This record gives sequence, structure tokens and C-alpha cells, in this order.
Amino acid sequence: MTFERIVGQPVALSALQNALDSNRIAPAYLFAGPDGVGKTLSAIAFIRQWLGIVNIQNHPDILWLEPTYVHQGELIPATRATESEQLCKTPPAIGIEQIRKVSQFLSSSSLSAPTKVVVIEKADAMQPAAASALLKTLEEPTAGILILISSNPAQLLPTVTSRCQKIPFFPLSNPDLLQVLSQVGYTEIIARPEIIALANGSPGRAIYHYHKLRSLPPEVLSHLQLPPTDLITALSLGKQAELLNFQQQLWLLEYLEYCWWHQLKDSTWLAKLNNAKNQLKQLAQPRLVWDVLLIP
Repeated sequence: MTFERIVGQPVALSALQNALDSNRIAPAYLFAGPDGVGKTLSAIAFIRQWLGIVNIQNHPDILWLEPTYVHQGELIPATRATESEQLCKTPPAIGIEQIRKVSQFLSSSSLSAPTKVVVIEKADAMQPAAASALLKTLEEPTAGILILISSNPAQLLPTVTSRCQKIPFFPLSNPDLLQVLSQVGYTEIIARPEIIALANGSPGRAIYHYHKLRSLPPEVLSHLQLPPTDLITALSLGKQAELLNFQQQLWLLEYLEYCWWHQLKDSTWLAKLNNAKNQLKQLAQPRLVWDVLLIP
């Protein structure tokens, strides 16, 4: 992975390339911008070009952290837990034990690379105690560097962000978005205007929405292109929606926000859909949530 393969982020890539060319690497970076626009890929390319490491996975001098779920006393990375409906009902977080591992990791000398690197994905998911512990690490000089990756940097402690050099990332233009989707083999998404709209300039989000769309029963989608107009249809659709897993139900409500607004331009439905999402997140009975939403 090199910078040449990353599309649509000239500001971020210019800043990182200048740091490499001048050999003036900051002790801490904050890669800030929407999900799915190249922050993680840029971090990988930056580390590879700086340290000359081809395979950064399982490298002894690179520590990569991500939010986790706590399940039966075990920390489960979010990327491995998405198939479990029970785990996904509460958002994953970065706990203080994970940040303590960062301090321990940076306190020892590197084994084969010139220095150690810690990358924290979704850094805005840090719990308060974890953020405070990270601040202490940032305040102490170490031989390694930290890269925080965040789509919501406002959630980070100001004292943390002030100690990082910010590298800004932005939504891609529509041509750049379509180029990336073609490069990664998702040309079929280009013909789905609703997915392109939901992506909001993010190839990663476009792929995410596309897979969510394909995971739903086609009959549910076809019958929900518009709100039902009779009681029998509403009850039937509510029963079908209830059978979806938790994440599918949340995504379907987001999808309906786009579809119904695009066709009806009625803000009342946006409010109802948003209320339904909030109720599901508060663990209300799904069937009740769908009946309240759909019954005319």
C-alpha cells in the first residue's frame, strides 16, 4: 500500500509526504474525518513508507487497537463481534486496560523497526478513564509514535487532540467515489443511486450499505418503498421487520429515511423514523416499535 493508491485526499497525503521527506515525524497524529474515506489505509501506507515494513500485521513493533465488546469477561474486537446480535446492542469501547497496554508497549525498545508505532482505531470510542490514561502517555516522552484515527474528534479530550498533529480527511467527490468503487471491484454499487447517496462521499460506507441492502429479504424492501396505507399490510410488514436482527433493523430504518424522504419530502416521517431508531437502541420491543411506526 502506497500513497499513490489512495484517492481523493490531497491535503492529508501532502502533509504526510512532507513529514516523510523532511524526516520530521510528529510524536502523535490525529487522522480525523468521516468513516471509510481512507484514514486507515493512509496510516498503513505512512507506516510502511516511513519504517520500510511491508507486512505490518503481527509486527512486534506495531500495536493496533480497536474498540471492543466485553462479553463474559473477554474483550472481543468489534470487527469480530458484528455477527452477534446481543453484543451489537451496546456500542464497543476502548477501555483503560487497552490504553495501559499502550504505555507498556511504548516503554520498551523496538525489536526490529527503527521505532514503535501505536495505532488506535475509532479513538473517540475511548472511555473517560482510558482517555485520561492516554493523556498521561502523550505527556511522557517515548521512543514511539501514536496515530489516533477518529471520525468524531469532537468526542476526544481537547487536551488529547491538542497534543496531536491533525491530519484532515474529507468526503470524496462523486467521481473519486466511483473511481474507488471500481478499483475495489464494486462496480455494481455505481448503479444504486440510493447507496451512493447514503455513502455521502465515503467508499467504505457505500460498501457497508450495499452489503446491508443485500442481507435483507427482497420482499421486505419492495413492500417498504413507501409507508403502508392499510392496517393489514402494516402489521404484516412489522412482523417481517421484527424477524431481522438488531443491526439489520437499525440499518433498514436509516435506509427508509432516504427512500421515504426522497419520494415524499415529508419531515414528519423523518421524525418518526428517527424516533424508532432511538427506541430500538433503548432496547424497546422491536414489534411494538415497528407497529407504532407503520400502522397508519
